[in-house]
Amino acid sequence: MISLEEALQKIDRAISPLPPRKVAPLEAIGCCIAEEIAAGDDIPNFASSAMDGIAVCLKELENGSFPIELNVQGTIAAGKPAEEPIKPGYAYRIMTGAPLPAGADTVIKVEEVEFDGGRVKIARASAIGQHVRPIGNDIKKGELVFPVGYRLKPIDAGICAGLGLTEISVYPRPRIALLATGSEIQSPGSRLKPGQIYNANDTSLRASIIAFGLPDPGAFPSLRDDPEELTPTLSQLCTKHDVVITSGAVSAGQFDYIPDVVERLNGELLFHKVFVKPGKPTLIAKIGECWLLSLPGNPVSVVVTFHLYGKRLLARLMGRQYQPVKEHATLAAPFGVSGDRFQVVGAYLKRTEQGLSAIAVERYSSGRLSSIKGIDGFILVPGGTRQIEAGTVVEVEWL
Repeated sequence: MISLEEALQKIDRAISPLPPRKVAPLEAIGCCIAEEIAAGDDIPNFASSAMDGIAVCLKELENGSFPIELNVQGTIAAGKPAEEPIKPGYAYRIMTGAPLPAGADTVIKVEEVEFDGGRVKIARASAIGQHVRPIGNDIKKGELVFPVGYRLKPIDAGICAGLGLTEISVYPRPRIALLATGSEIQSPGSRLKPGQIYNANDTSLRASIIAFGLPDPGAFPSLRDDPEELTPTLSQLCTKHDVVITSGAVSAGQFDYIPDVVERLNGELLFHKVFVKPGKPTLIAKIGECWLLSLPGNPVSVVVTFHLYGKRLLARLMGRQYQPVKEHATLAAPFGVSGDRFQVVGAYLKRTEQGLSAIAVERYSSGRLSSIKGIDGFILVPGGTRQIEAGTVVEVEWL
């Protein structure tokens, strides 16, 4: 049996990002960049006007006296460059974003000039270069825009399009399969027979995966505690997915067949059993190119172990840098724990004027579904602790 710290280190060392894929920018939102993105050209690649106004060669007018009148050579709209350079004694009427004509060096705002037929009157001098966006004013050619590992935000998709990109290389979202095991579990909505319970684990895991920023993976029909059913099903799922997450059948009971099935399928065991409560029997193995995360069947154990190991595993596959959000909180009420293992206790967290406050869930138990009702995170309790008094500063981890 290994410690929690050792288990997390094993995940970090063993799991690498999935092979990169090229996808459209909109499809890449939320994914991490696999190949750095640099600008292939200056943006803009032409000098343009930042205002509606007139384009002039102010350098030629420096020795003139103001006010001054010029002839209007034409009008330049966005996307329609002037056909001729600006002539001496002339100005172009120009719109925001339109290319600056050859020979012009300044734009004077429309509010600062007066038009009279084919002429324009400039009341006072302006600074050379004013209201001109030079070439590469936004992004220079060759400039690094997105480094490897950067997680693309929705706002970044437009930047990719502005760079002229139709596809980018990212670490893809993993294909995830969920599989609950247990002869006693039934789908919600069905009629329960004596000894049966509803399958809460699949829904808990689906919700956790969605909250982690991934699409709903759905869930496969649950299986009975039968290795002859479990072995071919798990083998098939592993050939079609990057991650298979199971719940149940992973401990040391007579019907806990997952460890045996991993051996049958020639899986490479990363670890099995961690000195943590709840969730001690957790197993991670690699079967072919697929990672198997097998969680205990108790509903609280499923939530805790996915938080501890599942998020980290998925993040590693996606090239993300993942660290849970930890803080210190003051315990608002005392609580006790039993056993020598490191414990992860459900908690309600609240910010007050005095700081972060934590209250441990009462009657907390891995098999008690109500233990996770409305929790905000967990109190991390060192092994060997028995009682923690109110006012104690504890380490907490947000869900």
